[in-house]
Amino acid sequence: MSRTFLSVYLFASVFALVCPDSSELNITAEPGQTVTLPCAATNLNIAVVKWTKDGLEGYIMLYRDEHFENASQLPSFKERVELKKGWKEDGNVSLILQNVTTADSGTYECEVVQEGKKAADLICNITLSVDPAGGDKRSRGRIGLYAAIALAVIVGCLALWLI
Repeated sequence: MSRTFLSVYLFASVFALVCPDSSELNITAEPGQTVTLPCAATNLNIAVVKWTKDGLEGYIMLYRDEHFENASQLPSFKERVELKKGWKEDGNVSLILQNVTTADSGTYECEVVQEGKKAADLICNITLSVDPAGGDKRSRGRIGLYAAIALAVIVGCLALWLI
């Protein structure tokens, strides 16, 4: 097996572990925590970013026309949400949700409109579960396991590359 093929295979494996299909992403949190709902656009020419939650009319966060529209924002999210710092430079439009409550549980969607386009692209679909009992400890263990495997694969790739 060639070293290049092995490196590409290992990289793809790491990517699959670290970047799961966003439609299957589930996040568990405890009340009072700050959570980040990850979402990234592939194009940096972003004209509109819109975060919504299933079952609610309106938006959690809306950026368009070079500013955030706060007047029509859902009241329960005012003063509790923001986009990741530096999002205009790197396209990471992850939503930071502070002081979560059980009412925040549900499915969130992130849509992005690129400059020059009229239609939005659904970028992320994330389910948040806020569990007052402390969340599912097994999912935390799985995340640790995935991180350890990813780290081992990265170290292996680097070792193969340097040989």
